[in-house]
Amino acid sequence: MKKYALILLLALLGTIVPAAAAAAEAPTARLIVDGIELIADVPPTIMNNRTLVPFRAIAEALGVSVTWHAESRSILASGQGKSLQLVLDQTTALVNGASRQMDVAPQLVRNRTMVPARLFAEAFGATVTWDAPTRTAYVRSAVRPMETLAFYGLGSYEWRHYIPRFAGVAYTWSMLDQSGQLTLTEVPYYWPEGADEVLTLAQESLTDRYLTVIAGDADDRVTNLVLDPAARERLAGQIEAVLTEQGLEGVVIDLEGLGLELEGTALERVREGYVALLESVSARLKPLRKQVIAAVHPPNGWYPGYDYTAIATSVDRVLIMAHDYNPAESTDPEPLDQVEEAVRMSVALIPPEKLLLGILMEHENRESVIQKVSLAKRYNLAGISIWILRSLDQEEMEAIETLVSPAR
Repeated sequence: MKKYALILLLALLGTIVPAAAAAAEAPTARLIVDGIELIADVPPTIMNNRTLVPFRAIAEALGVSVTWHAESRSILASGQGKSLQLVLDQTTALVNGASRQMDVAPQLVRNRTMVPARLFAEAFGATVTWDAPTRTAYVRSAVRPMETLAFYGLGSYEWRHYIPRFAGVAYTWSMLDQSGQLTLTEVPYYWPEGADEVLTLAQESLTDRYLTVIAGDADDRVTNLVLDPAARERLAGQIEAVLTEQGLEGVVIDLEGLGLELEGTALERVREGYVALLESVSARLKPLRKQVIAAVHPPNGWYPGYDYTAIATSVDRVLIMAHDYNPAESTDPEPLDQVEEAVRMSVALIPPEKLLLGILMEHENRESVIQKVSLAKRYNLAGISIWILRSLDQEEMEAIETLVSPAR
């Protein structure tokens, strides 16, 4: 009897081991989602002429939430108003509640649940293109309505036709003078002649219009401002006056360089003063239903003078300027890993629905801007911003529009 039991056990192992070995030895593939290659501890695998991918990895790449139910061995994915349910080792899926047959079932490969890439992607409106010679699947996620903000600076007039293609436009026509007061007349950020034309163009296309208030802290003008309660209130009143007079929808406060050489109590006072300034501006503009956006350096940048959590509670949106990682003389695209790190650090401190990802277009190209916009989508941010309109070309504009549309 023991002899027959051993033979039976070996027979069973003969059916199990080759199946496991087949999965382990199956050819691998590459998966590129919106220009970013999906990297996981178990690579995409080709089985029965279908590409299987780790379900959590592809879900994160598409900005989709997933839940694993161990009891039923099922996966539930949802996002963008769509849903997908899969069961391990079963070839029937539920796409938005409707039954769908698959050629290959979800299965375990090296303790990772692998799902059909095409079915998963297409369930959420993505398109998939397969390149057989390189065994690469290219996924382009569905166009998603998001907040898109373009900065319009002096010299952008020839690019004004892009304005209607954004949800908002921020005019860089004001700055802080050395005493911390708002000025519309000093170089390089001043209110130009003929401003009415581009303001009207935005208004007629239902594109929100923002005044951008810009200053750097090289001469301590920003530090001195945020530490002075009277100066903070004065600036808040000046911003309210300009927005009311010009009928603008909001303000972008872009005060850069805080806290570079500060620490301890001095740094804390600056951080608190900056938040207090934002609170003063918001207190004046909120009753007028005008928006306040704070443009700040990224958490993995050089400047520690920004309390991101407190800032987020004081304004409508926080714009993370995730750039200037490369040496000053470099014109290469911003490094994707550092930009993604900035996004991850930001969403740990700020609700993603309050975040805009700032993209410095003079350092980007068609391929790299797709990657940056993709990060905003996969982390479910409120949207993106483009600095600056005159650095944007038609090819880059069209690339952005393959991923997002302006949410007005």
